[in-house]
Amino acid sequence: MGEDAPHPLRGGPRRPYGWLVLVAVGLALIGVHQVLPAGLAREVLYVATGLVGALGVLVGLRLHQPERPRAWQALAASQLTWVLADLVGTVQGAVAPTDAFPTPADAVYLAGYPLLGLSLFLLTRGRRPRRDVEGALDSLTVAVGLYLLCWVLLARPTLDESADSWLAAAVAAAYPLLDITIIAMLVALVITPGTHTAALRMLVSAVGLVIIADTAATALGLLSIGSTGPIDFIWLFSYVLVGAAALHPSMRTLSQTAPPGRPVFSRRRQIATATAVLVAPGTLAVQHVLGVPLDIWAVVAASVVMFLLVVARMNVAIHQIVTADRRREEAQAELAHQAAHDSLTGLPNRAQSLELLTGTLNRAQRSGAMIGLLFVDLDGFKAVNDTFGHGAGDDVLRTVSRRMQAVVRGGDVVGRLGGDEFVVLLEPVVDERSAVAVGERLIAEVSAPIVLANGEAVSVGASVGVAISQDARTDADALLVEADTAAYRAKNRGRGRTEVFDAGLRRELQGRVDLERGLRNALWQNQLQLRFQPVVDLVARRPLGWEAILHWDRPGVGLVPVPDFRPVAETTDLIFDLDAWALLRVAQQIAEWEAAGFGGVRVSVRVSVRHVGRPRILEDVRAALDASGTPAPQLMVQISDTGLVDDPAVLHHLSRLRGGGTPVSLDDFGAGHSSVRRLATLPLDAVKLDGTLLDHSSRAAEGLLELMVRGVRNFGLLTAVKGVTTEQDLELLRRVGCELGQGELFGGLVDGTEVLGQLAQQAVTR
Repeated sequence: MGEDAPHPLRGGPRRPYGWLVLVAVGLALIGVHQVLPAGLAREVLYVATGLVGALGVLVGLRLHQPERPRAWQALAASQLTWVLADLVGTVQGAVAPTDAFPTPADAVYLAGYPLLGLSLFLLTRGRRPRRDVEGALDSLTVAVGLYLLCWVLLARPTLDESADSWLAAAVAAAYPLLDITIIAMLVALVITPGTHTAALRMLVSAVGLVIIADTAATALGLLSIGSTGPIDFIWLFSYVLVGAAALHPSMRTLSQTAPPGRPVFSRRRQIATATAVLVAPGTLAVQHVLGVPLDIWAVVAASVVMFLLVVARMNVAIHQIVTADRRREEAQAELAHQAAHDSLTGLPNRAQSLELLTGTLNRAQRSGAMIGLLFVDLDGFKAVNDTFGHGAGDDVLRTVSRRMQAVVRGGDVVGRLGGDEFVVLLEPVVDERSAVAVGERLIAEVSAPIVLANGEAVSVGASVGVAISQDARTDADALLVEADTAAYRAKNRGRGRTEVFDAGLRRELQGRVDLERGLRNALWQNQLQLRFQPVVDLVARRPLGWEAILHWDRPGVGLVPVPDFRPVAETTDLIFDLDAWALLRVAQQIAEWEAAGFGGVRVSVRVSVRHVGRPRILEDVRAALDASGTPAPQLMVQISDTGLVDDPAVLHHLSRLRGGGTPVSLDDFGAGHSSVRRLATLPLDAVKLDGTLLDHSSRAAEGLLELMVRGVRNFGLLTAVKGVTTEQDLELLRRVGCELGQGELFGGLVDGTEVLGQLAQQAVTR
């Protein structure tokens, strides 16, 4: 908070310039006081000036209402006590003038010092973020050095001067000793971490002026100059500065606790304590050089005390260093744990799991043990997220992780790769059957109902893939791919089962590797092609747009349809390059039709949800549009609902695309566990329902289709249905109010030239 920042509860500072008014008035009074001749009027003006400063403290306390008012109340009490002492001295001088020392006014003056010390103590304690033992030790060290100086320069000479009267000697020595006490407390306030506000600077200056004036008065007494008239203005200005400090708005923050992280042993503190420690030897050296009597016992006492304080301070510093080292080690251990473990389940994350697997394989290679790796993919987890939200999904993942840990042996490791995918490392396994048995137990345990925090009961399943390392020569990544491939087959064969990576899967995996390698070559050797299928207005029965579908003319194989190679590409970053190629080629095709005189054709192109989740999708769409000159509304981005998750990045990028004019379509809606309610949160222009909804087997099935169509249209979205193959399908779609359709009934896949011919034929027909 700055010096004049408003308090969060009390509002802004009131009368922020009152302190300037007080300073101006105080300086005027001091100026008048200095020009007045000695007498009653001058003394009365002295008292009035002190009263103005003391009242400034009371007014500031009332206006700004600091967090620790008692400190300021004690400050006001000390100032009023000194004003009272001034008044007592004035009255005594007017009624019964005397040169005797001490006077009744001295008793009142001395009473103000403890009140000032209490104020400084309360302010210092309020600024400390914790118990500041080191601050107290440093302050005491400085105080001892100052006490020694005070004794040598002021107190002992004063006692010698007043040897005839013990009372006069005691009172005369009390002033410098009390001043040194105040200086020590002032040092503690200054070196305590906290905001150095204008109010603090004025308060420190005011107390410093009191010390200077008191020291000067004692020196004048030692020089047999009894009058303090030449230095009266110093005391008066201290009154004014105290009042100004209290009236300044920053007085509210003067006693606030320092924020964490401030340095405790500051440079100011180092200089102060180092100087104080040198006072004792410095005093002896100066006295020896000047040839004056040495204060041996005073220096010895001060040196012993400072030595003990320094030892205590070193003890505190060592303890702080040890504590800081321990905390740093704990923090480093915690950071290392967080880097290696999943934050949701506490299980080893993907990187740590692979590292543990590598270590296990290395040990097994030396011992000849057999290693088993289980890849566990949850079934039905997406439905839980879609139905109950991500909080419920997190509950399920935590429960599943605990259940899996309870199933495996003590030495086995359960890790989470991410999403709903887990691995179990079995070290060692007797044979393949024992690993399969663990997989079956995992499926049974995971499939038991799970009660969510809201009391709802849900169920998920698991598909498990098993990979065995016979001789531990397989590396960790390869073994993980094998287990993943087996889990993929378990899902394809009906889910909720365990499959082992065998020779057949090895050939399948090799086929996938060859397919990926071939796709990479296809991108560079112009082997990819686009085929187009019309999206038809069901009422007019004419195309309103087209969907571009990628094909691969693979050498030695022929034309490979997209379902045969896209799933492989989806598992690698190759899918991003395929999508980028398709976006660019579609945009170029639209531009070619435009050049032939057929503008306004809209074409949708399928892109991966993984692609949409990265900022690259925005760059790829923009690059395709810029390179071809195609208007953004004619290139529709289409994503599959089966892979869509409520990833904020996906939703953000889809919104950015629509904001730039590129329409977005959701494909495969209605397959699996789709919910119409989700459409309210998705940035879409059109929805394409899955062809499985075209079911004529019962009225209930047709009613479901009608319900889905109405639900989509209620959100103001264009509605299409895939898989239209018969006139019966067309009639049903018209009856339920669907606008668009796509399928073999309206024609098969054609290339760009054939689309151009159809566009020309439509133009002639019109």
